[in-house]
Amino acid sequence: MSIRRLRYEQIEALYDTLLHPVTGRGLAPKTVYEIHLLIMGALADAVRRGLVTRNVAVVAWAPKHAHCSEPRASR
Repeated sequence: MSIRRLRYEQIEALYDTLLHPVTGRGLAPKTVYEIHLLIMGALADAVRRGLVTRNVAVVAWAPKHAHCSEPRASR
């Protein structure tokens, strides 16, 4: 997939998969948040380089704290 076609819904789906996989154990919310920070940083760099016009990770939902284990509210 082209980075220009990336949507926040796809990023959120990744986070949901990492938190609640079908098999096995999910990652801790803090770990998923750290992944979110990496994705935001990479997309911010892509914006600076002119590869994309906006950072879609900014609007994507991600767990904020290590103690944030409740599911996110539906949109």
